[in-house]
This record gives sequence, C-alpha cells and structure tokens, in this order.
Amino acid sequence: MKKHAGLLVAIAVCLFMMSAVAALAQAPAETYSYNMTFDHYGFTTVEILYNSGIAGSGASWVAVPGNFTETAVAAVKGTVTSMTRVPYSVDGQAHPFYDNLTFSYISENEPFSMRLRFNMTNGAMIVEPNGFFYSPQIGVPPSAAVEAELMLPDGVTNLSEAIPAPTQVQRLGSRLELSFNPDSESRIAVTFTVSWSKQTNHIREGIVEAEVPSRYMDLGTRIVVLINKAVPLMNDLFNNTLDRVSMRFFAPLSLPDLSIGGYTPIDPSSFQAGAIYLNLFYFRAFSGTMETIAIHELTHQYESRAGISSDLLWVHEGLANYVAVQMGKPLGYDVASTDVDLEAAAGELNGDYGIIQDWRPGGAVASLFHYYAASYHVFKALGDQYGGLSLYSKFFRGIQELKDGLKSTNIAVYQLGVAAGANLFPQFTEWKFELVDLSSIGARIARLRAEAEWYGPLLPFKGEALSHLEQAQSLMESSPEAAMGHIMIAAFYIETVPMIIVGVAILLILVAAVAVIVTRRTRSKPVEFRDHATL
Repeated sequence: MKKHAGLLVAIAVCLFMMSAVAALAQAPAETYSYNMTFDHYGFTTVEILYNSGIAGSGASWVAVPGNFTETAVAAVKGTVTSMTRVPYSVDGQAHPFYDNLTFSYISENEPFSMRLRFNMTNGAMIVEPNGFFYSPQIGVPPSAAVEAELMLPDGVTNLSEAIPAPTQVQRLGSRLELSFNPDSESRIAVTFTVSWSKQTNHIREGIVEAEVPSRYMDLGTRIVVLINKAVPLMNDLFNNTLDRVSMRFFAPLSLPDLSIGGYTPIDPSSFQAGAIYLNLFYFRAFSGTMETIAIHELTHQYESRAGISSDLLWVHEGLANYVAVQMGKPLGYDVASTDVDLEAAAGELNGDYGIIQDWRPGGAVASLFHYYAASYHVFKALGDQYGGLSLYSKFFRGIQELKDGLKSTNIAVYQLGVAAGANLFPQFTEWKFELVDLSSIGARIARLRAEAEWYGPLLPFKGEALSHLEQAQSLMESSPEAAMGHIMIAAFYIETVPMIIVGVAILLILVAAVAVIVTRRTRSKPVEFRDHATL
C-alpha cells in the first residue's frame, strides 16, 4: 500500500509540474501595438498601446522620441510606479533621436496597460504623385510581441513597396489600412502614389529658383536662402559664375532611393548641369545634413562649369563633399556628422584609395559609401597640407586653361601638384593610384625626336614616328594615357626598328662571310686523280 501511495504522490507531483509548465508556456506575453496614421501633409500621429499580459507588478521599456517631439504617457489599467529615460542603444551606439523609456507598474486584478502618443511633422514625405512613409523607431524588449497598423489617407491609389511585407491590406471606406508584425527593433517603410492634384509654389531669390511642394514651403525657402548666400562664396572659389541655379525636391520612389541625398544630371559631352534635386527625407536627418547635401550639389554645378568631366567621379564627389564641409562654418550649418562618418569609412580602407581611380557613373562598386569616403579623404588630406580652399581655388583656375576640360586622373593629379607647388605623384602612388608621370612624358618625346633626327634619312618610317610624337604632344594635357600609347609606337619605330635592321644587316653579313669562306675553301682544295692502268 505504501508503495502504491508513494507512486500516486509521484504521479500527482508530475502532473502538477506539467500543468504548471504548460500554464507558463501559455501565459500571454507582453504586447506592444502601434497604430499610425498620416494626413495629406504627411503629418503623422502615433499611438502605442502596451499590455503586460498578466496581472501583478513588472517593468518594461519602449523607444520613444527624444527631443524632437513630446510623448504623452497615460496608464489605462493599473498604476505606473516609476518612469525614467535612458539612452536607447542600437548596435552599441546611443541613438541620436530616440530614448529608452523604462517604466515599472502594478495592476493587481487585471493585466496592466498603458498608452503612449506622439506626433511626427514629416512622418510621410509627399511630392505628388509619389509618397514615402517611414515609421518612428520601433524598439521594445525582444521577448515582447509587436503588432502595427498603418492607416493611409484617402486618395492613396497604389502601394509600390512595403518593408516588412504587410500581413493584411484592407480598405476601410476610402482609406487603406495595412497590418504588420514587425521585429522588436525595426522600422516600417512604405512607398505609394496618390491621386490628388499637385500643389507647387515657385520661389526665386537672385539667380536661385526652386519648385517646392506647397506643404514644404518653409523648408524649401530655407534652402533657397542658403544657396543664394553661398553663390558669392562659390564664385570666388571657382573664379567662375553661374547664370541660374534651379532646384527641385523629391520623395523616394523606392527604398533603395532612400540613400540618395540628392543628384544633379550632367551632360558628359557638353558639361552642362541640370537642376539640383534634393531628397526631402533628409530634413529628418541630423541638423545641417540637408544643407550639406544642397551645397554638395551646388558644387557639382560649378565643377561642371569649370570643365571637370562627370566621368572623373572621384574628383567630382570628393571635391563636392570637401567644399560642402568647408562651407559649413561661413554659411552657418553643422557638418560634424558628415565629416566624422566619411573619415571613419575612409579609415577602414587602410590607405588604399586607388580604388576610386576607375570609379565611373553607373559602375558597380562593392561599397558606394567607401568610394565617397576615400574621395573625400584625398581632398581633405591635400587641403589640410596645402592651404584648404585656397589650394582648390588655384586648382580651379588651372583647369580652366585646359582646352578640352579635365578628363584624366593623371591631369587632375598634375594640376593639383601645380596648385600645391609640389610633386604629388609620390603621394598618389602611396595611395595606390596607378599614374603616368607627366613630367617624364615631355622629356621622352624630346629624346625620341632627337634620335629620329640623328638617324636622318636612314630611319625607316621616320614620318610615321614623328606623326605619333606630334599626337602624343597634343594629347599630353587632355589624355596622357593615349599620349603614352603614341609614344610607345614612336619608340618602336625609332628605337626598335633600327635595332632590327642592324640585327638583320649583321646576320646578312655573317651569312655572306660564311658563304665566302666556304667558296674559297672549295676552290683551293687539290683535285685528286685516280691511278688508272695505261692501255
């Protein structure tokens, strides 16, 4: 009986443990529900509802906006016992725009719940017919369940792209509602098109004119004033002027477009630059970011006017970033984050900046930002050593004298050296650039001409050799690579062909000498007669 009783007790204990584990496994997890909506102006309202899942006391945390908007917090069920803000970290770095709101609570008879609300002025950026929504930072404990709903305004006609993919899309009257199950640390991004009419204002100040969506008039005006203030400084730097500067604003058409801060179309044959296009999303970035981008694009306008080929991307982009950073102080915008980010990325290349030499528009590169960073570092390093913007003012004046514009890395390095008053060939070689030393090209052309004249009429193909040397001379300043090709051909005619002729002549002389010796030996040899019996 005792054995049976003991067995029954053991079974009862096991059943109790199993039921307890099952109960724990089925216990509802804490949940964060995000409800987001925006209007025709992109003004976004965000509501976060927290539910602890079980009654009692506990603690949790959620990422909330830092100082760019106010967050209202209210307990729905239960009581908040403590609340504090600490830095919100992503990959070990404190987020610049969001805080970690850590809170404790108690709710004796039912699960605790709490509501948080805040607004974002430009949660969505809209330039009809295109729109781009980028959610606030979603940041909650990894163990929490996360769900989100996004209500789009009436007039949204098409969803172009959404990350993550929505779990449900439904139409509620004239509006679309998207449901998501995002990760505990993530964002929601949606591109869309709208049916309502385009509302645009035109701003003009001095030579600067802009087409600005009406909802962003204050932002557009800010950039127009900046560009107009920058024009006299840029005129002095480049020793050149622009007739007009046109600006347009855009919203990203796809998520990859999010990384494009701005762009300026340039005709590679005529060096003519089109309007400046600026990505509205970067008004949401660090202070000074949009201003840096705008001056970067303005620099492209002046570079094209100076005759710098758009195929020399390392020159175009490196100088555009350098000038934009240097102009921050006189124009009054913050450039610290731009400089730090670019220099940090350049440092990862360990001085191997020659990768940018063959960087061309549309070319595939492993890490685009590293190419921008390397280009920036080259011009920053030279500027730090040889006088900053005054160095590049001399450089721009020098390239204006080039008949066909600046199209060659070799010429760029040579002209930078002229502006610096130093031979920069060793420095660029140390940076792993593969260059032709222009100082040696002229000397070699002169030496080959002298050799051709020394041979005189005895030199076969003399006319062809001198013709290639003339072409090399004319291409020295525009395409030294092609000039070296002509020099190699001329060198073959002047140096190699005579050697071949001399070699052949010596060979013929040797053959003739051997033939003479053989002939003489044959003639001097005595004739042998056989001893025949007489008849």
